[in-house]
Amino acid sequence: MLIGDVKHRGHGYGTEAMRLLCTVGFDMLEMHTIFLTVLACNPGAVASYHKVGFRDAGCLREASARDGKRVDILYMDLLRGDLVLDTKSGA
Repeated sequence: MLIGDVKHRGHGYGTEAMRLLCTVGFDMLEMHTIFLTVLACNPGAVASYHKVGFRDAGCLREASARDGKRVDILYMDLLRGDLVLDTKSGA
């Protein structure tokens, strides 16, 4: 998920888009688990995924690079019961 224009970041658009995407995954595609990876150096994305209900599932230490520095890749997962539907709620 990427909100390209900086002026549109921090308004919850990415969180809501991820919430809707996960709803489609569970309701229409009948998925049991949804997982994602995110770079640990992106705390905004990690916080957004936590608001949707994703939980930390693991970490590959220094498995990627960003701006010439080694960074961790975080794994996160979500079960249907973890999904936070209320936009005013969150972890």
